[in-house]
Amino acid sequence: MSETRKKTRILVADDDPAIRILMHESLCPLEVDIVEAEDGSEALALFHRHKPELVVLDVSMPGKDGFEVCRAIRETPEGRDVGIVMVTGLDDMDSIQRAYHEGATDFITKPVNWPIFQHRIRYLLRAQQAFSDLQRSQARLAQAQAIARLGHWEFDPADGALICSREARRILDISSVPAPTEALLLTAQVHPEDRMQVMLARRDALHKGKGYSLDYRVTHRNGMLRYVHEQAEPVIQDGRVVRLSGVVQDITARVQMEERIRRLAYYDSLTGLPNRQHFMEQAGDLLRYREGRPAALVYLDLDRFRYVNDCLGVKAGDLLLRQAAERFLSLVRSAGEEASLWRLSSDQFVFWVPVTEDLEPEAFAVSLLQSLGENMVIGDSDVPVTASIGIAMHPEDGGDVEELLARAHVALREAKKAGGGCYRRYRAELDTHRTRFQMEREIKAALENRQFRLYYQPQFDLVQGRLAGMEALIRWPHERKGMIPPSEFIPVAEETGLIIPLGEWIFESVCRQISAWQARGVAAVPVAVNLSARQLFSRKRLLAQVRKQLADHAISASCLELEITETMLMANLAQALETFDRFRALGLSLAIDDFGTGYSSLSYLQRLPINKLKIDRSFVRGITVGSRDRAIIESLIHLSHNLGLQTVAEGVETREQADILRNLGCDKVQGYFFAPPLPPEEIERQFLVQKKSLFPPEGTDHPS
Repeated sequence: MSETRKKTRILVADDDPAIRILMHESLCPLEVDIVEAEDGSEALALFHRHKPELVVLDVSMPGKDGFEVCRAIRETPEGRDVGIVMVTGLDDMDSIQRAYHEGATDFITKPVNWPIFQHRIRYLLRAQQAFSDLQRSQARLAQAQAIARLGHWEFDPADGALICSREARRILDISSVPAPTEALLLTAQVHPEDRMQVMLARRDALHKGKGYSLDYRVTHRNGMLRYVHEQAEPVIQDGRVVRLSGVVQDITARVQMEERIRRLAYYDSLTGLPNRQHFMEQAGDLLRYREGRPAALVYLDLDRFRYVNDCLGVKAGDLLLRQAAERFLSLVRSAGEEASLWRLSSDQFVFWVPVTEDLEPEAFAVSLLQSLGENMVIGDSDVPVTASIGIAMHPEDGGDVEELLARAHVALREAKKAGGGCYRRYRAELDTHRTRFQMEREIKAALENRQFRLYYQPQFDLVQGRLAGMEALIRWPHERKGMIPPSEFIPVAEETGLIIPLGEWIFESVCRQISAWQARGVAAVPVAVNLSARQLFSRKRLLAQVRKQLADHAISASCLELEITETMLMANLAQALETFDRFRALGLSLAIDDFGTGYSSLSYLQRLPINKLKIDRSFVRGITVGSRDRAIIESLIHLSHNLGLQTVAEGVETREQADILRNLGCDKVQGYFFAPPLPPEEIERQFLVQKKSLFPPEGTDHPS
């Protein structure tokens, strides 16, 4: 009786509605039911309600993130075997390991390649269906064993009589009962490699009264290989074995299904090569087997593979990958038994090559490049293909798999930078990526442990000679490295997205400090906070953060000033205009930082709802030695005043610079001549309580 299968259901969880729409469109051709969730809590609720066959989780979601949801699903009885795919923008090794640790079946990095996404989901569904079929088959088999006799045999050691059922004869390929002297062994068709194991188990059962359960192979006379499970128990009377009873079962289908599932999990369905999961589990064994003897991890990436996909189509790209894999596999086979090959991702392959007198990794890399020298034939097209290769040596470049892979990838990037079609060996000086990765981890830890500090640099009114504002500047007193300058960690924070939580911490800290000064009755002045490009892009989050902190700390918007650099402004002008309008509506003061260093059109200044222009320190530095910088500053000051804007000169380091700026009509100044960035308690003591004067007496170097 045939069984009608219900329609496969997939749960998609992502807080970005655009991503959910794209996933829905990509999955629709698979003819599945799609259930959508916009956060982790909703995803868990929908999982329990709908019990989907596959779950696609975004890692970064409000509330419970993808890792927490994955773990919670795995902890439920119905979630132990469901397929879970993590979708993430984090492609570092720690994120990958955590995904698998929490129970993920697979992971996909952003930006998502939607055609490949559909293929991967299709094959994961096949694997999930195969696994479900196997579970159902095992359940039916258990029920059948309870109500029906399986193939069995019985042996009487007293007279050597053997009773063997018809099903047992079929399974073991026995045409007739053997002679009594051979009856116990029943090993005529047992695979030679398994024969001794079977003989010893039966002998121990007969002579020692020990039951057994084992799996072995049987080669039928027609050449067919079958897998058999056998279980036997001795019947003992008066301390001796009087009968041995055994049950045999043909488990070939189960073993083949398990092998299919294993191949789906550990092998690439397109090329048949072992995949990343297989590599991560097997490579450690290869390292241990080498016992310190030299070997190379060779990381290969096909150049311009995406171009082939875009121009000739995904099918052409698949054909190219299969042809490349065949050429690579041929080289690996000729490199010796220890050499191995994996397809790590779309167009990336990894090779493990033992170093011998006859095989150097550089020579192997050259062979790989030469194997691609002959064009690939894709339909009617001859497609030239090149590759970039990175080499990391074991043990000198790394003692574990993750380290070797990371350093081979560093070398691969150098080959890419050189134009492709070449190889590079890892050198320690190349590993800026690893340094940046370490910096990223330390920034996260510093945020969690509140290691960052805010310093404040005063701004002075040149006309009235008094404190007119401050700029908040972040500092990082590292426990081991000392004071780390912002120029080292801010670019990493910007690149990785950590600038968002870092910027929120800065804004919250500034608002808390202003509130504390006001609570103590100290007459505070506006504090400027720098905005990053990432913060500007996340405008809704930024606006919400500003409103929240102003409300939470009960301070006026006039206490704050937001700064954005001219270069960043011009890169995101339309977005900046809209965001600035909303900030002005809240009552915040706005300034363009480092003005004069970018390429902005002056016509845009009249459209921007700003209050100040901050003249870059590079012009101030040359104001005393050349007329060009002085003329530029004078022009900027006149332009600003004509537009109703104030000017602030940055980087003032000498009295002469300050005097010239005052004579040119600059409104405010900031720099080490007046005061360096100081911790909040020093700012309060020197400038908010004592009200330190702006200009020192003639002949002195600094204000008093």
